[in-house]
Amino acid sequence: MKTAVFFTGALRTIKKTMRYIKQNVLIHPDVHVYACLQNLSEETTDYWNDWLQSMLGVHSISIIWIDQKIISQWEPHREHLLDSMGIPAPIFYEEEKRYVTEEEVKHYLRTFGPMIEYVQLQHAYLAMCNYEQLLGFQYDQVIRTRTDTVIAKPMDFHWLNWSDADVERRMNMIQHKLVEEGMDSGSKNIFS
Repeated sequence: MKTAVFFTGALRTIKKTMRYIKQNVLIHPDVHVYACLQNLSEETTDYWNDWLQSMLGVHSISIIWIDQKIISQWEPHREHLLDSMGIPAPIFYEEEKRYVTEEEVKHYLRTFGPMIEYVQLQHAYLAMCNYEQLLGFQYDQVIRTRTDTVIAKPMDFHWLNWSDADVERRMNMIQHKLVEEGMDSGSKNIFS
């Protein structure tokens, strides 16, 4: 099975999490990485390109960097989205025991990661589509991981071939385990 991995985010903890990507995601030759990353570090993009190539090896198909050009193209769209959002305000922010204004919510969305992540995802997706068209094939599965994600076990997609009976057995096992652990096994905790 051919697998595309969208690898997105800022580089913050990438040196700590990369070994998990290598051990548990890049486990077959048909796993290809489409990275769209943001370099907020002291190191140059050239340094990171070399480092990523050495870490990802033959799995690396595309590495795109969120630069000022991409950000300046994105900013008008971001502002349009922020202006169009129905943000209920004020919102009570439990951690700080205070109300947060609509402008504070928009400032958070504007300056921190949530919205730019989707731009990164879009760039990785377009790179994948271009590669599929160039070579005339389609990936069987696509996953997304961030630079700060730890995937502790090997990625396994065997469940994609499960029958309805296999899924039902698994759901019954989960429900039994919840009951065994004294947890609510009602419909909100079990997939229907």
